[in-house]
Amino acid sequence: MCLCETWIKPSELSLIQNNIDSHEISNVKTYVVFNKSIMSEDDEHSTGRPCGAVAIICKVIDGLSYEIFNSRNSRILAVLIKDNCDRPIPIILCAYMPYFDGNQDTY
Repeated sequence: MCLCETWIKPSELSLIQNNIDSHEISNVKTYVVFNKSIMSEDDEHSTGRPCGAVAIICKVIDGLSYEIFNSRNSRILAVLIKDNCDRPIPIILCAYMPYFDGNQDTY
């Protein structure tokens, strides 16, 4: 599952995983969370675009592994899925794409 515009600061990135782990579903299924935030820790009240964060929630399945696929873009999060022979399968991609108001300085 891909989540866009999560509004989670870098120091809060464990919140999604912690909430999943504390939910009763975690007794039956296991999930791993990958996330990235470009929000500032200093902003008490974020002003909105171009700030934001993204997350990808993956269900742990026997025979599959997940790893971050490095992206140079701070608004793109990519997770590579590998089979049990360490062969890449698909890449899951989540992007934070704020509305472009025509001002290059803010993006």
